[in-house]
Amino acid sequence: MQKRWPDITTSVSGITAEDWNAFRAKADRDKIKYKAALEQAISDLAVAARRGDAIAWQPAKIAPSRPIRIHDDIRKLINALNHEFGFQQNVIVATAIHRWLSS
Repeated sequence: MQKRWPDITTSVSGITAEDWNAFRAKADRDKIKYKAALEQAISDLAVAARRGDAIAWQPAKIAPSRPIRIHDDIRKLINALNHEFGFQQNVIVATAIHRWLSS
């Protein structure tokens, strides 16, 4: 088990540097920690998808893997979304980021 349990580190590929940079810039502008912003974006996506909202799922792009730190409950939520909607972790995270950027 990791030292900072229940926070875990996982990696996500297929999200461009431009998308990550825009996400971090908005989190900085909104004075929200990066981890909290990412967790909120994923949680908001889950609510919207389960409610039946039209979701513009973002395809994975050619981009290197990046580590992310999230609470284990958010990892479980990503896994549940994968099971419910058939999209991989990178598509779920990319979609959450894009939706959060447009909010």
